[in-house]
Amino acid sequence: MAHSADAELPKVRPDLVYAVLCLVAPQVYRGTLNLVGVVNTLWESALPTTKDLYRVVGWHGGLGEFELKERIMNADGGLVDLPPPDTVPFTLGQPKLYYGLVTIEIGTYGDYFFLGFLDDQPAFRIPFQVVPFTTGPSP
Repeated sequence: MAHSADAELPKVRPDLVYAVLCLVAPQVYRGTLNLVGVVNTLWESALPTTKDLYRVVGWHGGLGEFELKERIMNADGGLVDLPPPDTVPFTLGQPKLYYGLVTIEIGTYGDYFFLGFLDDQPAFRIPFQVVPFTTGPSP
């Protein structure tokens, strides 16, 4: 069956390669991705607070445009949307680096998740924890 040049190709969901939170913007040098300050624990002396972090996500493959929505699941289990949603284009066979600065509101100590959804389907989950920072002597 012949296909029209104007026929729209079906969307193909990309494969997730990595997803991390960083303190410093990622740099690409000669085709190598350099990440500094990858975060899995935030040490905070007082709450509530806000934290600016870089979300770095790498995908491979995929075809078409997907709407990316991001949310934070806080320590209480509540979901907080991180506006606005973004449209991310993918091209088959091409890697895709997606990163940007996000501001996270932190109200309580505990376990958090940074969640990403492509067209409302789960795409990635980055766990991190928020723990109290104290300057006193350790036991």
